[in-house]
Amino acid sequence: VHDPRVLRVANVEESKTMLLAALEDRIGAARDIVALNAGASIYVSGLAATLADGVDKAFEALTSGAARARLDDFVKFTQRFAA
Repeated sequence: VHDPRVLRVANVEESKTMLLAALEDRIGAARDIVALNAGASIYVSGLAATLADGVDKAFEALTSGAARARLDDFVKFTQRFAA
């Protein structure tokens, strides 16, 4: 269990830093929250038999770098529409 105060950010840059740390599989509260939320999404979408299996799949995506790679793909895709 993590102290929720460690998830507080003061600005967009701190938020970005925390998210990227989680997606780069740096151990901590942010990574755990990302895995829990992603795991719940994986479970409710029917891609995992249980919530625990969904969370395991989310941790696998973080550990393997797949989650960060998907973010990078999304950023590249959306930049095509910039000004």
